[in-house]
Amino acid sequence: MYRLFVLLVAGCLGGCASLASESVETGASLGVGAAVGAATANPFIGLAAGLATTFAIDSGVKYAERELTLDRHNAIADRAGEAPLEEWRPWEMTSRVPGVVGNASGRLLVTREFADPPCREIVYTDDVEEPEFYVAMICRNHEGQWRWAVSEPATRRWGFLQ
Repeated sequence: MYRLFVLLVAGCLGGCASLASESVETGASLGVGAAVGAATANPFIGLAAGLATTFAIDSGVKYAERELTLDRHNAIADRAGEAPLEEWRPWEMTSRVPGVVGNASGRLLVTREFADPPCREIVYTDDVEEPEFYVAMICRNHEGQWRWAVSEPATRRWGFLQ
């Protein structure tokens, strides 16, 4: 019976071991599944616990990535909202959680401003060795804050986050 459990878990989670973070996720899921399966003497309950653990870890990582992206968008929009037209300005984002990877910086240029509500088109980069240029649009909301409206190219840069 336990052989069936191990085969089911390995089959469901085996493909996740290609990256380090996914290896940690797989290890945690297998550990939880094995512990629950042994404690309840039911391998199917252990399998369900392992799959639930995988789902929870994956959801938590995606949530953290979405929050970091939102912080980055807001940092760029805030800085671009106060920047003069056609003058390069630095932007910087510090993670809300100390010690978490996610701090970022770059440069931005407000290329044009247009009507109601006030919106701005910007070009921005990240500080990396070979920066790429991205185009975005920000608009001022009813509370007076500048917020992200549109970004291109979105798919390659932000992936599933947008």
